[in-house]
Amino acid sequence: MPDRGSRSIEGLAPAGFDPGPVEVEGRWYQLTFEVDRDAALQWMPADVTRPIPCYGRLLVVDGRDSRGPLRFAALSVGGRFRMMPRNVLVETVVEGRGGVPGLPGPASEGSVTVSGDGADIVVRIARAGRGLAEARLPSPYAIDPAMLRWDGWVVFVPEGGATVLAESPVTVQAEAARLSKGAVMVPDAGLERRDPWRQLRTLLPISACIVEGRLTDWAGGGSGSDVAWVSEADAGRAHAAVLDSAHRAGRQQGEGSLQREIRHFLRDFRAAAVGPDDGV
Repeated sequence: MPDRGSRSIEGLAPAGFDPGPVEVEGRWYQLTFEVDRDAALQWMPADVTRPIPCYGRLLVVDGRDSRGPLRFAALSVGGRFRMMPRNVLVETVVEGRGGVPGLPGPASEGSVTVSGDGADIVVRIARAGRGLAEARLPSPYAIDPAMLRWDGWVVFVPEGGATVLAESPVTVQAEAARLSKGAVMVPDAGLERRDPWRQLRTLLPISACIVEGRLTDWAGGGSGSDVAWVSEADAGRAHAAVLDSAHRAGRQQGEGSLQREIRHFLRDFRAAAVGPDDGV
């Protein structure tokens, strides 16, 4: 059986849920790195399973949206949700705002500082004046933006007085991109051991990129949302019903029919759960 997370989601949904979208014009930085297995499981909910290897992901956005300048850093842990790879939100640090529409969940006000643009890039992140982490992206070099892939996010939204998981698809229109090898996220030396920015520190670098263009995130649900999302209870019922139908069809018509039914279910269920394609 796959390992599942252990994080309780109660109380993680923001009081004023804004489904977004958030559309940012500017530059963003994304680091992916291996993290400790126990730490990864601690910071992902029970409905998410871990990949192999366990990895963390840091997204730093520096740009503008419809309200003006927007700069934030979102820490996530990689997981599989509804059978698809996703970035599971751990915490967002935002400059001058209470949160980021389209990425609802734990958020803190703080500062995100980016320096360097040539040989080395350094990102410093602080929460309420206290240093959290420093990300270092050495020697970035130009690549074709089409080489990059963007996973959607698992976020936390209110429903019926409780917190439920939802998916926030990602759309990217990249004008230019660079790749950095050996990028790491290093926690502040004085950070408490229980803080996720320390627990999810880099063990081994995987990849990092710097992209310029337009980035859009939006969470399903909420008044006026264009994106349909499916609660876990509804997803479970749909899954059981369709698989039962597929097995009955398989017994009656043979294994080929069973495989077709399952393929059709996966296609239709993903479309209902996530909305537009989130890959690039």
